[in-house]
Amino acid sequence: MKFKPFKYQIHSAVVGLSLAFFATHASATTIAHWRFEEGVAGNGPTTSIQDSSGNGLHGTPSSGLSFTGNTPNSVLPQTGDSNNLAMNFNGANTTRVSIADDPLFQLTGSMTLEMYINMAALPRGSHNAELLFRGDSRIGYDPYVMHITNGRLQYLVSAADNSGAAVSTELPPLNQWVHIAGVLDDATGAMSLYMDGVLVDSKFTNIRAFAVLDPSLNAGVSIGGYPATDYVGPFNGMIDEVRISNVALSPDEFLHAAPVPEPASAVVLLMGVAGLALRKRRVKGEG
Repeated sequence: MKFKPFKYQIHSAVVGLSLAFFATHASATTIAHWRFEEGVAGNGPTTSIQDSSGNGLHGTPSSGLSFTGNTPNSVLPQTGDSNNLAMNFNGANTTRVSIADDPLFQLTGSMTLEMYINMAALPRGSHNAELLFRGDSRIGYDPYVMHITNGRLQYLVSAADNSGAAVSTELPPLNQWVHIAGVLDDATGAMSLYMDGVLVDSKFTNIRAFAVLDPSLNAGVSIGGYPATDYVGPFNGMIDEVRISNVALSPDEFLHAAPVPEPASAVVLLMGVAGLALRKRRVKGEG
């Protein structure tokens, strides 16, 4: 039996690891990421709320918003970016960040919605508290939603016939930062809700979010409330690091999770091991 030279085997292993690592992580795509870093603590927004994804999906702030230095962490674990500010929502009916609808929001397959929240109070009466919402003024027909409803945290997706699928869990304590994430995997139909990276509810569904909203009916995406004042759904508390992805992320890819080693680091480590092995073989041969 013939064996490939040891040096060739090591080279193949390095290349294989590199390709596998990049194949695993290059597919994750961020549609929008609102970080709330463009203000001064204690002051209200004076400009648009910036989308850091590079897609230009900036938000328009309403009244009742203010920046706060109370953040869930000083450095975002997944990215290493400084996290100096969050957004405080005062619970007034019109308080929200509104983002104009865009084809990039038409997620009809896999998706991940995630953010940090810190509730100051429960919704008033029977009202919902909208955390992240895409829809228009029609009752129902909301492609995807993260909100507080009926005393629970819920992640919901709706199809074009207004049928829906949802997962939910008990609310976190008041005045405490938690990371929440809703994930839909198009390939498997798995719909999952996570809190601080822990799976709290899941199901399998054939429902997928529909794409096109009615542009004449206040279509859009909003944070902390509905896109328009047709309905009352304000959130009372703080929100930070809202991100929408068009893939089903795993918990180790959420914003609150420490990242796995960078591809370059993994390759350098393997190359170092390979180099040491080759040196030992060479020294042994010279002896």
